[in-house]
Order: sequence, then C-alpha cells, then structure tokens
Amino acid sequence: YREWEQFSTSSPPDQSMVRLIDWERCAWGDPAFDLGTIIASYLGIWLSSLVVDPTIKLEESLRLAVTPLQVLQPSIAALTQAYLTAFTGIESARPNWLKRVVQFTGLALIHQIQAMIYYQKSFDNTGICMLQVAKTLLCRPKQSVPTVFGISESELISNPVIP
Repeated sequence: YREWEQFSTSSPPDQSMVRLIDWERCAWGDPAFDLGTIIASYLGIWLSSLVVDPTIKLEESLRLAVTPLQVLQPSIAALTQAYLTAFTGIESARPNWLKRVVQFTGLALIHQIQAMIYYQKSFDNTGICMLQVAKTLLCRPKQSVPTVFGISESELISNPVIP
C-alpha cells in the first residue's frame, strides 16, 4: 500500500491517469442509501442496548434500554435536516425521498444482521428485535418516520439546518 502511495505522488502529472476502486468499501452512493445506512447505525446503537428477554414485556425492554431511542432521535433528525440542506430540492425532485431513506435504513439493519450471523455465528433476541424493526421500516416507512426521527415528516422537511 505504501509503495503505491509513494508511486502515485511521485509520478509525473502529464502521464495517463490511473484510477483505483476499492470494491470492499464500495457502496451505492445514492443520498437516500447513504443517509439510511448512517441512520441504521444509530438504530443499531439503540437496538443493541435493549434488554431483551422472553420474560420481560416489550414496554419494559424499551424502558430499560441503556441508550433510549429518544436520546438518539434529535441527532438523527439533525443529520437528516443537514442532508436536506446539502441536497437542496431533493424532496421536491424526489417526493418519496424520505420514504426511501427509511426503507434503506431497514435494508441496512438487515445487512447488520447478516454480518452478525456471518461473523458471530449468532442470531439472538436482539437480532430478532432488529429484524422486526427492519421489517417495519421496509414495509411501513411512512408510519415509521415519527418513531425514527422523533418528529413528523412535515416538521423534518420544513425545518432544514441553515448553514
């Protein structure tokens, strides 16, 4: 790697350009996909902090979360509003943009589950909760917006971050 780095900086600028693609780090690049992937990381923090046990009711598990979703929601909303500011007009160019963000969030959670199964060889109660959340995000994205962001879609879109 270092040899290539030295070579690339020492080669004369008039030579043909060589471009490398790191396929291991490759992702789609769609703003909805990118944002959905980041939001899934936030939700992963929340989901991995849940106390999940068959003897505990869901409401109790949510209350006992080490990192409650309500703590993360302002950051998720601010991140999304910053994205809306950076990509001005995306919600008018693509009216279903936020729906796609939520669906890509569900897809990214499924990718996290796949990685957990592949590397840890486990699928426990936390994985089941993650899968249930992913399914809801994929199948009912509009209804999931207030849960994920802590505010309605109209509030999220009408209050972009001003740089």
